[in-house]
Amino acid sequence: MPAGSARAVESDPGKQDRLSQQRRQKNAVTIAYACIDTGASQIMTHPTIIEAVDEPGRNTGDAVTAVIKSSDVMITVGLNMTRQTFAVLAAVSVLLGSSYAWAQEPVGCDKFRWDVTRERAALSQTNVPKLASGSDLTGALPQTVILDLKPAAEAKLPSPPERAPKPDTFAGFSTVKNIPANGVYSISLSGSAWVDVLQNGSFLKPKVFSGVTGCDGIRKTIKFDLIAGPAIIQISGVSETAIKMAIAPVIE
Repeated sequence: MPAGSARAVESDPGKQDRLSQQRRQKNAVTIAYACIDTGASQIMTHPTIIEAVDEPGRNTGDAVTAVIKSSDVMITVGLNMTRQTFAVLAAVSVLLGSSYAWAQEPVGCDKFRWDVTRERAALSQTNVPKLASGSDLTGALPQTVILDLKPAAEAKLPSPPERAPKPDTFAGFSTVKNIPANGVYSISLSGSAWVDVLQNGSFLKPKVFSGVTGCDGIRKTIKFDLIAGPAIIQISGVSETAIKMAIAPVIE
């Protein structure tokens, strides 16, 4: 290419932008959806391209920040918005516009991501023992209890929840004294709540979770990889003064 032509391209910002857009459109052939669980029975979904999903440092269960603008949605892990993230999301805005949406969680027992017959049966038991917040949960698993809760400001949780509870909600915790062996365990709840699990002083990331509305007896179930020994379960953001909780090893 003649040198003059090269200089003309470099000095024409409009043409450079058009070429960049054409390259983005050519490469962005695979569409993915970023889903963010915001709590309060809402999941935010946003269409993106596969580069954004594959960006290093993004894992299922990570805490993220979503910046919602009139023309775009920007998603970042923590507070570190990289140049690559901006570039990829700018391309999404060009290709798809601001087509993000707020989606209510699915309705009906058959909408759980896996069969919850066992979890639902555990939560549907009658004569379930009550457990005061702060008390230890002893004995062999599985177990189902009704955890009594306190106003969030008075709950004295061992660690601040990873998601700050809303005002006028209730919270509580219990220490499972003896997880018998390393493995996957489920925590299932009768109502809407935020769940934190801690072992050895650290928050654990859920392995997977599923929640629906309109399923009698069960609202949410979460699976965690636990190690043998004690585990602290913190419940927060509950609208009632008690919640039924079932804990069991997962049989897969």
